[in-house]
Amino acid sequence: MARKKQGKPVFTNKYDFLPTGHLELNLDPEIWGAVGYKKKWSDSARKPLEDQLRDVIVGAISLAGELRREAERQKKAEQLADEQRMKRIEEEKRAAEEEARRRALDVHVQNWVKSKQLRSFIQEFEGRFRKGQHTAQAEREFRAWLSWAIDYADRLDPISTLLAKMSNPSQADK
Repeated sequence: MARKKQGKPVFTNKYDFLPTGHLELNLDPEIWGAVGYKKKWSDSARKPLEDQLRDVIVGAISLAGELRREAERQKKAEQLADEQRMKRIEEEKRAAEEEARRRALDVHVQNWVKSKQLRSFIQEFEGRFRKGQHTAQAEREFRAWLSWAIDYADRLDPISTLLAKMSNPSQADK
């Protein structure tokens, strides 16, 4: 706190950096070392940095070209990855649609079998009912039940429903 009151900095640098008179240029992006180009130029007793400026510029231009090529490679890799991802998504979508069609077909088969069983039952029931003597009230009730049962079997029959949809495409969306 005493340093702060005196107007001196509270924190001091751990190191004192002193100028050496030695200048160095360092172009050090990640790609640079990987490509094997020169990336560092500095003053030397034999050749000062200003005499190496042409080499520095050529190196910087080479670096820029390599960075551009790397960016293009990266872009192509990303495009390929996007294309593969889209292809995978499309394949998954097709597989899901196929599975949904299979499940729907299985349900249609089950409903078709049930509708056949219902029609067989209705026919047997009607045959047995017709063999007996019934009151007018029982006859009316039987006809109402028979109409309802036949309608239910028809609604359950997927073949009738699918054929109707195929025959009348405007009904397919309903």
